[in-house]
Amino acid sequence: MFAREIDTGKGVLLLVDMGSLVTFGEIITQKTGIPTKTIEMVSTPLVIEATRKALMPNMTLDKLVAELTTLSLALTKDKDLKIDVSEFDLNIPFFKKNLINVLDKTLTFLNPYKAYEVLEKVLNEILLDINGNYDDEILVKFLFHCLSKAVYRCG
Repeated sequence: MFAREIDTGKGVLLLVDMGSLVTFGEIITQKTGIPTKTIEMVSTPLVIEATRKALMPNMTLDKLVAELTTLSLALTKDKDLKIDVSEFDLNIPFFKKNLINVLDKTLTFLNPYKAYEVLEKVLNEILLDINGNYDDEILVKFLFHCLSKAVYRCG
């Protein structure tokens, strides 16, 4: 079962977008004994933040769910993701705005827009060198990999 492969001893968090998937956590726990938690009706920014937070060394499943639930409520209350675009191009694509917004809430000392721009450029150069394909998934993974290493070294 996939849950056994990905569980590192902390449990498994299911981020679901449909009501019927909510019951999977109970089924996984019953069949494997692995603790599970489920958050439903997730958004892309919440999934990105969940991934980032889950990689933190001292993060527990309960703490992760509590923090994501708080964030989810904040995002629901404020559907217009706020980002200070005064220094940015106002024609930024929606996906990029969301990523920069999550970075803005995550980074303390780095300018999220500049970090995004530099890392996107680096990723494009790497992909060009290896004849790789650019897509949003690889961008998100690359951004959070690089920035989690930078935050870990600075923090």
